[in-house]
Amino acid sequence: MTSRHITLIEDFLEDVSTEKDLRKIKKLIQEDSAFREYFTDAFHFNRLLEITHRKDSNSLL
Repeated sequence: MTSRHITLIEDFLEDVSTEKDLRKIKKLIQEDSAFREYFTDAFHFNRLLEITHRKDSNSLL
């Protein structure tokens, strides 16, 4: 995993990826199992944080 790969994933999660970056991500997911696993883990973790934050925002405390 390179720092560029991490940046691609971070940009994707922050919804700031360019079309070129999205094509690169798609290619890496198809061809690089380590990237695919890291991407999937990061995506799921990010989603969990979003859900948790949303629940916290709705609490009365």
